[in-house]
Amino acid sequence: MTYNSFNIPPLNVPLLQRLFFGHRQAGLGVSLPKSFLALTSLNRRLFWVQYRQHEAKNDEHSNCADVLAAGGPFSLGGAMTGQPYSGGEGAPMDRGAFLRHGLGWMAEKVSEQVERVTRPLTARRFLRPPGAQPEALFLAMCTRCDACTAACPYETISVHYGSGPPHDGTPVLSDLGAHPCLLCEDTPCIQACPTDALRPVEVVSEIRIGVAVLDTLSCTAFRGSGCITCYDVCPLPERAIELREGLPFVLPQGCTGCGICQHHCPTAPASIQVKCPNPPTRGS
Repeated sequence: MTYNSFNIPPLNVPLLQRLFFGHRQAGLGVSLPKSFLALTSLNRRLFWVQYRQHEAKNDEHSNCADVLAAGGPFSLGGAMTGQPYSGGEGAPMDRGAFLRHGLGWMAEKVSEQVERVTRPLTARRFLRPPGAQPEALFLAMCTRCDACTAACPYETISVHYGSGPPHDGTPVLSDLGAHPCLLCEDTPCIQACPTDALRPVEVVSEIRIGVAVLDTLSCTAFRGSGCITCYDVCPLPERAIELREGLPFVLPQGCTGCGICQHHCPTAPASIQVKCPNPPTRGS
């Protein structure tokens, strides 16, 4: 896959700097440079092992680029594609190709390492307050000051503990069934945030706490009761939830995840519940 002229995948440098060098007290004290240096050191050692093997065998490969072009198990070309590099039959690897393959391979390995380390951070495990940044950035920017918790007039926001860093001490909406977000027009929780962990929104319809998921098997409307409570109480009818032939259907793209529908649902447990927008996958 080609990302650009140097085969380097795009990395969000400010985000990585925030993740790996900022807020170490949040449990994010991972050293990207150490990972990078370990990878480069390993590849350099393997390269010279291969180079010496070729040199001892014969003089066919007279320079480093030709060794890489041979496509051995530790060559840059072979590492990236699984196939020997070829610029045409008998064509040596020129300096430009050497740089493109070398930088591309290194960037790919660093990206894999970064993804492995940050995968548990990017998946949203908890419902966050209105305006929350994407999970990894939110965890890096949140100072655990509890200002948003104190500012919420309906006790919807609480502080999470029990999972260990980096989640402990962060604000969550843990029980929307009992305390839904009422989408305050002045968004006091966002206004109280001392950082941009909670981003300002122009209108409350832009808020995305989560998305409501309707269980049609337990919903009485799908058993002929005619109940449309979730539709009636929704602050954004026809944008977050609509009726089709008298039955409620959630529109995920317009749902704020406020939980008002969940709070008023007559079934126990509620047939409609707010879920995280991008929950963690198995193994993350």
